[in-house]
Amino acid sequence: MVVQTSSLRPHRFAEHNGLLFDMEAADSDGPTYRGITGVLIVDKKALSDFFLGAEPYRYDKHIYEALMAIQAAHF
Repeated sequence: MVVQTSSLRPHRFAEHNGLLFDMEAADSDGPTYRGITGVLIVDKKALSDFFLGAEPYRYDKHIYEALMAIQAAHF
């Protein structure tokens, strides 16, 4: 499986600074996947939350709700 990331950008999770980035994953035997990941460090621990959905149906159907949930996360 090949995974690529793009659009790295800062994001604030409540009182913590973190990052958001987009990702794509592809396997020669299966569908292409797209998603979004939120990452941050809290108390010396790396935390992440992500959504990954098959293109086009699952990703298009759920990206808005996934993005709202990741952006609103409180760690």
